Amino acid sequence: MFLYFHITYAQKFHLIVVGDTQDEKIGVSCDRDIDRISSEANTICRSINYVLNRVIIKDENFTPDVLKNSLKSLVVSKQDIIYFHYSGHGKRHAGTETRWPDLDFKEKGVLPLTEVSQIIEGKAARLKLVIADCCNQYSETTERPTFQPIPALEGVSAEENRKKLFSEAACFVISSGSQPGQFSYGTYNDGGFYTNAFLEALQYTILATSKADWNSVFADAQLRTKKKAFKDYKKQLPQYQIIGEKQTTLQKPINQVVSEEIQADIAQINAYLNDLVSTDISDKEKEKSIKSFTKYFHAKARVDVYKNTTLVDRERIEDFLNRIYLESKQIHHINLIEKSCQLKDGKYEIITVQEIRD
Repeated sequence: MFLYFHITYAQKFHLIVVGDTQDEKIGVSCDRDIDRISSEANTICRSINYVLNRVIIKDENFTPDVLKNSLKSLVVSKQDIIYFHYSGHGKRHAGTETRWPDLDFKEKGVLPLTEVSQIIEGKAARLKLVIADCCNQYSETTERPTFQPIPALEGVSAEENRKKLFSEAACFVISSGSQPGQFSYGTYNDGGFYTNAFLEALQYTILATSKADWNSVFADAQLRTKKKAFKDYKKQLPQYQIIGEKQTTLQKPINQVVSEEIQADIAQINAYLNDLVSTDISDKEKEKSIKSFTKYFHAKARVDVYKNTTLVDRERIEDFLNRIYLESKQIHHINLIEKSCQLKDGKYEIITVQEIRD
């Protein structure tokens, strides 16, 4: 008599989180990043039925050798996911040719982000995300301004979008919190600036859109980071590159040009609305945009307005556009809730927005 055993391989989500938690200035912030990333990974794995393999490198294990050995020892299947997230100091040398920063382990040395990405890109996983929330400057440190995570609207199913991003997507993404010559900011209580922006963008894409893809997530995270930095009189613009099986996609410009077609894309409208509350666009440009952008809406189009998580008003489209322009200093960000927008004959008759305020 023969016994046959059917062995199945559980698909895994390999989470490698690295944080400089013992640093006197940013240690608490890095610890907060680790907690938030770990919590989000738990939610994702429950949703897509993956097993979470969590590797946390911090405290006395915060060294380049521990990181490299941990990455090289990962046993990965073709349908697995790898998500690497670094929160700490970063720097570059004047002669550095790559645009990506070096991860700074201080007296223990540095590790180029390109070396990390090469190890991960060589693994067999279907989806690979490499994110470094660190400075890309010649200096070592800077102060970190406050950042307010966005609240989630209730009653929106996220299962389909999580599957699009984590169960169906096949690509390699490398990203850093700032471009060459820039600092990366954040908050001691809530974590790194770009980490929060990325998690907000991920949450927004999952909860409020029907076109979930990684370019949308990273473009939105870039926009959120840039907007907050300008409000605090800082300059920080994340960079990213997405490499798929068939093509390579670089980030879109922050200020997207609106299509001349009558039906505007939801992403274009969302970017336009945030331009109206941006601090780096002139009043003359905003006034000109208000006059031209109404062509994408019916004359009696309605805007349902949430302030944070509370529905507070229903406004005519022109009244809404003029109000957010006048109140731009009080609005951190605007989220267009795509699933609650209604089209009729190629134009919008109802849109729903969430204004993120203090």
